[in-house]
Amino acid sequence: MKTKIELENGAKITPYIKLSSLFQDARGSSTWRCKFTLKNKRPTFSAEKHENKDKAFITINRKIHKAINDEKIKSKRSTAPTLTQIVTSYFEATPSSLSACQNTRKLNVSALRLVTRGVVAGSDPVIEKQKDGSFKLVSGGFWDNFRLDKLVKKVGKAFLDSRVKGYKEKTDEWYNRAHGANDVLRQAKAVFSKAALSEVYIEQFKMPDLEDKETGFLKVRRLPERRKDWVALSQSVRDQIITKVPTIEKEDVDIYACFLLQYGAGLSWGEVMHSQYSWLGVADRPYEDGSTRYTIKIQPVGDWVPKCARREREI
Repeated sequence: MKTKIELENGAKITPYIKLSSLFQDARGSSTWRCKFTLKNKRPTFSAEKHENKDKAFITINRKIHKAINDEKIKSKRSTAPTLTQIVTSYFEATPSSLSACQNTRKLNVSALRLVTRGVVAGSDPVIEKQKDGSFKLVSGGFWDNFRLDKLVKKVGKAFLDSRVKGYKEKTDEWYNRAHGANDVLRQAKAVFSKAALSEVYIEQFKMPDLEDKETGFLKVRRLPERRKDWVALSQSVRDQIITKVPTIEKEDVDIYACFLLQYGAGLSWGEVMHSQYSWLGVADRPYEDGSTRYTIKIQPVGDWVPKCARREREI
């Protein structure tokens, strides 16, 4: 038996099979054949017609070598989309496919940028707001080199661990860091919401399993959190705050306005951040004693949309 097989390019390889493994078809064919296990299957490799056994031995080993290397190349060549392609598709998805508004999409994509930063080399992705209020990925940066099959569970875990590294466990500071890291990871995962996966990406790309129990990015567990029970301020502290209100009104109008909107009108902080002074107006009807009655109208302004439509109320 030959110890080395010479390939067409002059390289030499060790035979994959023995000469004694070759056989001829029982139906009378003179062609030499051999079975070889490849990727959990046993296909039959055939020599050229009329080759004798020694030449068939060389031909079949060459074919096996080519099949093995073609399979290696195929397995290394990822067909998964890049994160640049994913994010571009995410921003461009129509409302009928993805209900998340553009601002929410921007927040989710920015979170994904934080979670994946540093995994592969390259500059940061660049996102720009368009005239119509939508967002566009104008430069993929390191996402150009980041295929989706590389976005695995260990990427999310590494991000979470980095956010609490150096902080003493089970302290308020550690739990605060953990809470913030969990929020960022939650937003990053939202780029791969059920709607995005089933209505957008599946129509364009060959998607890896992001929900695989062992490796799936969407299966990354949150860091433990601890929330303190809220305790109301003591009456003495509340009295101190109230007595300082007239001073705040004179020294800082913005803080005073926030105080009125939250404490006086009961608005949420989100409503306060998107409020306008014109919301505070004189009512058409005064109070029964004749004093002026003011109203505050809560309504979506600009590109802000309240999470609950019932917040469009009048106080």
